[in-house]
Amino acid sequence: MTVPSVEEREIRFSSEISVEKSISCYGLEYVLAGPVNVSGSLSRQGKDVFLSLSLKGEVETCCTRCLDPLRIAFDEVFLYLFSASQDIAHPSEQEDSDLEYLIVNVPSLEQTLDITEQVWESLILSLPQNPKCREECLGLCPFCGKKLENGGCDCVASSQDEKQTGFSVLRGMLSDES
Repeated sequence: MTVPSVEEREIRFSSEISVEKSISCYGLEYVLAGPVNVSGSLSRQGKDVFLSLSLKGEVETCCTRCLDPLRIAFDEVFLYLFSASQDIAHPSEQEDSDLEYLIVNVPSLEQTLDITEQVWESLILSLPQNPKCREECLGLCPFCGKKLENGGCDCVASSQDEKQTGFSVLRGMLSDES
């Protein structure tokens, strides 16, 4: 990206990016369901450069409870402050005092600024950490793996007496000590 001069004050941009491979993050696999729209603006205030970065797209993954495939849309905005100065004026002192900036220290602010790392970081932060098909999803039986949405589980392990579970053994050990 070309860094705006003091006279320009702001440069707007928009682009689409594609990631062909799956993304492994948060213990899950994510596949982008199409290109991600990346847009934003760079503005200069004194010696600092501010980046407003917007990412819009869809991701395919699986429900963390029942493992059904699902597609989730994301639309996120991230704010970055690039500074070559060691004494960075805290962004809360700027005119946008209610906004939170991610601070990036750079050796110098030349004519161009590579924002590839910030785009990738923002994409990862846009991914849902605990995706669910529905908030009330019951998930799978921890013993036989049957989907609990399809009715109750009748496997032998799930209907065992509470006294035979690991937690009941621990509960018994604690009550013996007291």
